[in-house]
Amino acid sequence: MNLRILADMGVSTSVVEGLSNAGYDAIHVRERLPVTADDKEIPALGESEQRIIVTMDHDFGDLLFHRRATTPSLIFFRATTNGLRPCYEDCSSC
Repeated sequence: MNLRILADMGVSTSVVEGLSNAGYDAIHVRERLPVTADDKEIPALGESEQRIIVTMDHDFGDLLFHRRATTPSLIFFRATTNGLRPCYEDCSSC
């Protein structure tokens, strides 16, 4: 099974390029939506294309939790002085 990934605006296009080069079906949200797109459009796109959203934006956990969404899946990265690290917060407490 090939993971289908949708990188949010805050994720560098070089990350998408690296994921694509590694064999993942990865696209950047800029390939599908205008830069001015509302945050609510991005989870809808992820769901319609069955993609996992990769983001650094806390808002997506809130958006998905408050609408009681079970899809799309979300991977949240937090920038630290040591680079990017995945965040394993329980979004149900948002």
